[in-house]
Amino acid sequence: MLGISFQAVSYWERGKTMPDISNLVQIAQMYNVSIDSILDNDKQSRAVKSVSEHKKTPDLLEIISIMKPSEISEAIENSQLNVESFEQIIDSAPYLEENILSSLAVANSSLVSDFSQVCMIASYISQTAFDKVALDNSEKVKSFEQICEISCRMSKPDISRLVSEHIDLPESFSQICRIAHFIEKDVLCSLASANSEKVESFLQLCNIASFIDKQTLSRLVEINCKKAENFGQISSLACFLTSESLAVLAFANSHKSISELELNNICYYLNNEDAVRFKALFHKI
Repeated sequence: MLGISFQAVSYWERGKTMPDISNLVQIAQMYNVSIDSILDNDKQSRAVKSVSEHKKTPDLLEIISIMKPSEISEAIENSQLNVESFEQIIDSAPYLEENILSSLAVANSSLVSDFSQVCMIASYISQTAFDKVALDNSEKVKSFEQICEISCRMSKPDISRLVSEHIDLPESFSQICRIAHFIEKDVLCSLASANSEKVESFLQLCNIASFIDKQTLSRLVEINCKKAENFGQISSLACFLTSESLAVLAFANSHKSISELELNNICYYLNNEDAVRFKALFHKI
């Protein structure tokens, strides 16, 4: 009566495919039953009725409950689903497979209205897809905290590119410390240099010492040399600094107490003249 092959019906019976929406409506009419009784699901029934009665392209959230993942994937590829907002994609994330959601997010990247939506979809889609969505919407970044939030989800080159576009955005130097491991060295050096006045404690410089080059760290230390709390911090940085910057730092804090071990370690990295002067200063004391 419906012109459906025995093979298609067999697929329905074995759960391999489902009747399309128009067939569900006709089946209900033919057997004089409601769509609700066929589907036994109010949400699915409303979706089918909405689509069948209005003859419109179904909304994503309407259709995900009545289609198999393979059918959703095909509908996405053929642009048969109507996505009105990126919020719909976020809401459907728990119900869709990663590859399907990734395709959907990339195809509708232009619907992102706020970068917070990009952050929300991060854990649901592939890294490649997320990198594209994030970079496509980089102009919508409102705070450096948003970049910190997604730094572990992006590839190092792409998160570095995103950071480069917002080099003056950090609210605090602690944010730079948090992201140091995830971005490329040259970008981190530029980021740290551009925000050198935001260093809150000398310990922050100790934390990023192994991630940036000697010249950049030396400049940061000279600008913030009076923030050193003790010679333990200075000693831990000695091998990362130029001898000139280490001398500036050491003599600027000569009023602080120092152990013999710290003194010897610092003098090892100073040039001979500064080492002699520095040792003489403390031995005199």
